[in-house]
Amino acid sequence: MPAVTSTGNSSVTMVSEVRSNDVFISYSRRDKEFVQQLDGAFRKLSRDPWIDWNDIQPSEDWWQAIEAGIEAAETFVFVMSPDSVISQVCRQEVEHAVNHNKRLLPVVRREGFAIQDVHPSLSRHNWLFFRETDDFNQAFQLLIKALDTDLGHVRAHTRLLVRAIEWDRKDRNDSFLLRGTDLEEAEDWLNQSTGKQPEPSQLQKEYIAGSRKAETARQKAEIRQQRMFIAGIGVFTLLSVAAAVAAFIQWQAADRLSNENKILAEKNMLLLNLPNPYEAILEERVNFLRTKIRDAARAGRSARALQSEIHRSESISPVRYAELKKAARNLMNEWLQAKQEIFAPPFNTRRLEELTTGARLERARLAVHWLQVNNAYFKYGQPKIFDFRIISVNGDQMVCEAKETEDVTFYPNPRQSPMEQGGTRRTRYIMKKEDGRWKISDAQTISHD
Repeated sequence: MPAVTSTGNSSVTMVSEVRSNDVFISYSRRDKEFVQQLDGAFRKLSRDPWIDWNDIQPSEDWWQAIEAGIEAAETFVFVMSPDSVISQVCRQEVEHAVNHNKRLLPVVRREGFAIQDVHPSLSRHNWLFFRETDDFNQAFQLLIKALDTDLGHVRAHTRLLVRAIEWDRKDRNDSFLLRGTDLEEAEDWLNQSTGKQPEPSQLQKEYIAGSRKAETARQKAEIRQQRMFIAGIGVFTLLSVAAAVAAFIQWQAADRLSNENKILAEKNMLLLNLPNPYEAILEERVNFLRTKIRDAARAGRSARALQSEIHRSESISPVRYAELKKAARNLMNEWLQAKQEIFAPPFNTRRLEELTTGARLERARLAVHWLQVNNAYFKYGQPKIFDFRIISVNGDQMVCEAKETEDVTFYPNPRQSPMEQGGTRRTRYIMKKEDGRWKISDAQTISHD
């Protein structure tokens, strides 16, 4: 008749709600009195044995309860006697323990058995002697010392085994796999388990490997989502622009204003791809053109006269244009150079605040925070700017475009390989002047070459 004993305080949770325990005791019914003595000795040490005659519920399947007890135990103790070594049930228990690489501790209660009847796995271990002629207290202290030897490794073995078995019994469902710190600790345990007993089982190795595979896939998916999020930041919301353009076009009802419609369409084409944060600029521009065309219609001016008036209102002197172009290019260069210290250690947010404002500043802060939390960073090559032009200037705001060439390598975390990005792209910048200094308030990638 087998019995299960538990003395641990671990909190491994299984479907069958079996507690993690220090020992599983396999014994013959004839040695029950001795096992009760062991039970009492454990309780004196404030350890709570789990024993089949007390704790197996009537509704439970007896053998399943025994299997669960073995799996959740840190050490398998076999009480050796002439009866136990030939017991079929005891042998089944030993086999189940061996199959899961449990630590085995044979204790000899009664001699007189044939050595060939002893399970080979028990023969390979040192035996503790609890014979009637032996000092029980002295032998029990040796048993406790053996149970507590390399306890961290053994407990980790038990925790991982319980979780691996549950994963395997649930058709290896990914929801039962290890993640994050649990996975890292399991991998460390596996790497450090060489030469230690009990050895990792094949199931545990498969469980850890499957967890790493799933975690890597999850991290890659998360990185792709982050890329999509960062790329999607600043994407233009077409509905608002379409509404503004439609409202303006509806105003142009007269045939004699067809040329003016053409002028408006050309002007709006330059701003059509501006992202959502620039709606205020676009709305202001649309209102300006609407007013000009309305006034021209009321005054009966020609389309050519209207076009000349709009051109004059938008013209910038060569000196002013040169000043703005120099300021914008310098800011773009500063920004591209500073990204190395903003989106990588030391994550210089002071520099970020010097160069950006508004939506661009807030999104960059969010990106820096994500990188710091995930132990990730970017590494940038030497950038180049060419084909620069100013699209529009309106008071303290300026819209510019340029082609940029930039090599970027993304380092997700120390456990993952870096990913190369970058290349040549056309970028549109919105710049705003604050306290006498131009800053980038937003930016949008228009196209990749």
